[in-house]
Amino acid sequence: MKNDMLKGKTMKLQDFIRSKDMTDQQFANYIGVTRVAVTMYRNGDRIPKKEIMQNIRDFTKGKVQPNDFY
Repeated sequence: MKNDMLKGKTMKLQDFIRSKDMTDQQFANYIGVTRVAVTMYRNGDRIPKKEIMQNIRDFTKGKVQPNDFY
């Protein structure tokens, strides 16, 4: 049921950050990583570790899911 609620409502990390008018640094502070790491996640140069993906999912209230990085 939870997946049905999210179906079609997920977004890429870059789109989420833009929609909230945040900087990479602000987002990094919320999820506990560096600004450089967030920039790499946004650009597809790095995939977040499991615990960071959980932080991203929690902070974005499920709008950015682990599958959005693959």
